[in-house]
Amino acid sequence: MNAHFLGLAANLSDQALTALANRLRRPVHFKLFLDTNFLFSLLELHENPANEATTELVQLLRKLRGRVDSQLFVYPLTIDEARRTLAAYEASLAEVTLTPKIGRVAFGVEGAVSGVVLRYLRAASESGGRLSAREYFAPYLSDLLAVLRSRGIELYNANINQLTVSQPVIDDILGQQEFEQRTYPDRAKPYEALRHDVALWHLVAQRRPAGLQSPLDAVYWVVTVDYRLLGFDAFKQRRLGLSVPLCIHPTVLLQALQLWEPRSPDLDIALIHTVRAFLPQVFDPHAEQVAIRILTALSRFENVDDLSEETIAAILLSQALRNRIGGTSDRVEQIALIRDALLSQYAEREKALHEQKARAAELESTLEGERSARVSLEGELRRERSERNSEVAQLKKELEDERAAREELATRVQDLSAAIRANGETRRFLAVGGSLVLLVMVSVFYLPPRLGAQIGFPVLWSVLVVTAASLGIGGLALWALGRRLPAIAASRGFRYYDRAFRWVMGALWLLFLGLLANLLWYRIF
Repeated sequence: MNAHFLGLAANLSDQALTALANRLRRPVHFKLFLDTNFLFSLLELHENPANEATTELVQLLRKLRGRVDSQLFVYPLTIDEARRTLAAYEASLAEVTLTPKIGRVAFGVEGAVSGVVLRYLRAASESGGRLSAREYFAPYLSDLLAVLRSRGIELYNANINQLTVSQPVIDDILGQQEFEQRTYPDRAKPYEALRHDVALWHLVAQRRPAGLQSPLDAVYWVVTVDYRLLGFDAFKQRRLGLSVPLCIHPTVLLQALQLWEPRSPDLDIALIHTVRAFLPQVFDPHAEQVAIRILTALSRFENVDDLSEETIAAILLSQALRNRIGGTSDRVEQIALIRDALLSQYAEREKALHEQKARAAELESTLEGERSARVSLEGELRRERSERNSEVAQLKKELEDERAAREELATRVQDLSAAIRANGETRRFLAVGGSLVLLVMVSVFYLPPRLGAQIGFPVLWSVLVVTAASLGIGGLALWALGRRLPAIAASRGFRYYDRAFRWVMGALWLLFLGLLANLLWYRIF
């Protein structure tokens, strides 16, 4: 809507802008006649999407005092229609006394009732105890005018008897009545409501200046949230060739007042809320009467608050119960139908509870079986774990035994390798020793015995004794050192020295054997 007005403002001619600026310098007056629905929105007597716009409009007019001169009026026929409407609702709800629980449930599920009934349901849901329709509507029916004056609304106390019986008003009433019956056969407005709308329109039309061109010069307006009255005004504008409408919605007036008051968050919120008013509003008078009958019957039960909200909602939403109650006007029969519906709900709840218990028992049995299976499975798992642990222990033992056997085998392999090496050295020693023995024996046998005995024996004996003594002492020292210091015994130099010692000792033994052989030869031969 703001974008639409911005587009219109951007396309205004210089002449129009100049005229608008000059007009805004002069005082602006608004004398607003309030329709019945506007009063209900202002007094919060019905649920309507325009409630926020209505409240915001009144607050904005108070804020603009000094810049915009405004007066709010209500004329006698509007007071009469408001009282008549509220009295009708009080009569239809006279036997209803709602508790907060019933009001809360009914407000949440009843979407096909009027805004006045919805407001009563909300008030009952927010009350501290039982709330009857008489108590709710009493302040407005007893002194509605005082309530309106407390909100800054004055009575336009003019004699309109001649106006309501004038021929133009009667013609418009009859024409509008025919249109209503043709367009809304089930929801046509009654004659009194049409008489109020048409008379209000003519009252304001007579007070407007002739040849009106600017809306700012109109002064008199009808503010309404009734779209049928707005449609009637549009029809009259087209028929009379007028350019300025006479009836205006609060949202449009809020937009117009932005010429004096910049936009505010509260104003934008109010305008957004009024968009809901353009959506289809569902209201079925017959469905509302059926809902009131059900609420009346429920309110007669003494311990109705003992019922759960689900049970109350099921009663209110039961289409079968609605059809049966809609076909009878007998209060006793309606109460009996509600009682039967409650018993049916109780039986269904008992059946559902029994089924739930059976299902719970079945689930418990299944759970017990699953629990037993789980215990058995846990036992099997423990046994398997024990067997696996035993197998692991056995495998560890076998692995340790295999490791010990492998180490023993490695030791034996090392010993065998050492023996093989020693055997090789022995063979080499024997081969060399044998060769030397053979050489000594040959030399001894071929030497002249006397010469061998005189020369070789003393020398060889002396060498043998000295060398044997030295090597014996060195051998003992070498053996003791190897025993005390294993690291030295395992070194390569020690092994070489040990090998040389063995070779020398072997050579001495060969010399000794040669000497002994020479001596024996000399003695014998």
